[in-house]
Amino acid sequence: MEIVFRPASAADAPALASLIILAAQSHYRTTGFELSVGGNREHQHTEIARLAVTNARSWFHFSHFEVAQADDRVVASAAGFDKITAEKEIPASLRDLGWTDTAIQALDDRLAKLHAAFPDEPADCWTLDHIAVLPVFRKMGLAWSLMQRQFRRGLAAGFHQCKLDVFQGNDIAIALYDSLGFKVSATFGETALREILNRDPLLRMTKPL
Repeated sequence: MEIVFRPASAADAPALASLIILAAQSHYRTTGFELSVGGNREHQHTEIARLAVTNARSWFHFSHFEVAQADDRVVASAAGFDKITAEKEIPASLRDLGWTDTAIQALDDRLAKLHAAFPDEPADCWTLDHIAVLPVFRKMGLAWSLMQRQFRRGLAAGFHQCKLDVFQGNDIAIALYDSLGFKVSATFGETALREILNRDPLLRMTKPL
């Protein structure tokens, strides 16, 4: 089996959707997409795959991803982007899918309490997200290698710090991030995450690039 690391392409959208959902699941059985996208898992997968190829480049867009491919199958991913810029693209990306302004406002209303629990986004950080490896391909160093590639992308984009958010209790992921030099800089969402998603707080981890 040959492992190839490469930037993602638009053709990878279905595989990216599966990995985005896996990353969002973390060590729980559900994701936040039940609240944001709604519907069953198949519907959520379809919508996320569509978000990966919209004209607007939100943080789900394929262009932000590095992937690991085993033979002809994408088996791991890591995204990196300027979150302040990518977040501004979310309404336009949803409109590309046919969402109305009313539906987008309803989404904002559903997520308002969660969004309020997050720290302000620093302007000088490269954000890593959607870090996931299919179970059968774990313990092969794929996430480590993909994150190294994202560190280089962040530096090339002019960033000198990197951050990510991880759920408290996701010990395997936290150990990986710690080995890469990330340190916990904040803990947040204790009340909102427990009340809305029945989840533990998030840890914000940062490191210099």
